[in-house]
Amino acid sequence: MKRISLILVLLSLFAGALFAQADMGITLGLNMANVSQKDITKNESRTGFNAGAFVQYKSGDNFIVEPQILFTKKGFNVDLPTDPFTSLSYVQIPIHLKYDLGVSVLKIQPFIGPNIS
Repeated sequence: MKRISLILVLLSLFAGALFAQADMGITLGLNMANVSQKDITKNESRTGFNAGAFVQYKSGDNFIVEPQILFTKKGFNVDLPTDPFTSLSYVQIPIHLKYDLGVSVLKIQPFIGPNIS
């Protein structure tokens, strides 16, 4: 059931590109995650990555809707004898609402939106 839901979400995110003028691309990034708990005295952040694809649908001159699908790795190190390393993998589906400021030299686009993972 989860696979069918994921396939339907992916199809709905990228199907609109066939019918509207849209820009598509890839995105890569770096994650630094940590966790804090009062019983744990020594913990360290771990560096991970994220990679995925996005589609930008333009609405009017300056408004943009940008759904993404990302695979991301997060984790932390804890000073425990049993399992000192924790690594977590996520599939995230953020949907950003952007506003293009129209600066010709830089592409400045502030955004807000939900993130499902």
